[in-house]
Amino acid sequence: MRSPIFLPTSSLIVILALAPVSAQLVNEPDLAELCSTSPLNSRCTGYSREVALEKRPGEAGACVLIINGVNTETVCKLTITGQTIAAYYEFGDKVQAIDNEKATQEIQISPSNIKVIRYREAKKDNSTARVVNTIVFGLPGLFGTRDKKVSEIEIEYIPNSETTKTGSETSVVSADSPEATKNTLRIIVKRKTGEKLLTQLQELTGLKAEFLQAPR
Repeated sequence: MRSPIFLPTSSLIVILALAPVSAQLVNEPDLAELCSTSPLNSRCTGYSREVALEKRPGEAGACVLIINGVNTETVCKLTITGQTIAAYYEFGDKVQAIDNEKATQEIQISPSNIKVIRYREAKKDNSTARVVNTIVFGLPGLFGTRDKKVSEIEIEYIPNSETTKTGSETSVVSADSPEATKNTLRIIVKRKTGEKLLTQLQELTGLKAEFLQAPR
């Protein structure tokens, strides 16, 4: 019969610290790899595998997020279904377990928490396509390639009912707390997509959008 092995107290602390999955570990790519191949591992308890942006619903575009004063530029999707407004945006490094795509975070916004909607139409430079078309078609390609028509939608909201999810991590911020601030979600999409999203937002919130001048 083997004698029991007694570990030093410091070693026990390290082992116990690694057993549960924590908020800090949820975003780590190596945890995604581990839980993809060994979902029964103790570190994966309560862990939800990361989801790539292409697997998320909604309309894709370039995004600028201002959440609790932190400004983030990324790629995102915005979806409006029934009484729900949700945004999914990429963060962190690429994760091998999801085909070397970045994981996404989710923001849920209650229509009643939206205070301002801003809308602007603009044109996006399409010089890359113009060069290619010029090479292929000559002058007709040069003059026939137009800049892309895009829409910029900005939502300013109070996050009292906002839920931000990262894997198994969930945080809810109350608008009644002293530190409550307005967050901002700005998305740039194709013109027709922007017009559709704007109509949905106005109907859902009962707000009239502020129309901004296109940048010169």
